[in-house]
Amino acid sequence: MNNYNQDKLIKAGDRVVKLSEVADYVTGDLWDAIRAWKNYQRFGLPHGGGMVGETADYIDVINAMLDTYNAWQSDRYKQRRESS
Repeated sequence: MNNYNQDKLIKAGDRVVKLSEVADYVTGDLWDAIRAWKNYQRFGLPHGGGMVGETADYIDVINAMLDTYNAWQSDRYKQRRESS
């Protein structure tokens, strides 16, 4: 990564971090949550019995990821409307 990219600022919720610092925030648990959400988006719930067939923790992770994604989309939409 060149120096320009390392200094690039990224908005993450209410925080602004340098691209080079993003790895400090990424944990194995976050990668597991991202993987679970991606698989859910692609294939649906893994046990095929609807929400009843999943653990509460799994449903909580999927809901948290969807809420975060929806908030991000909403922010992008607002930014685009304000800039046009």
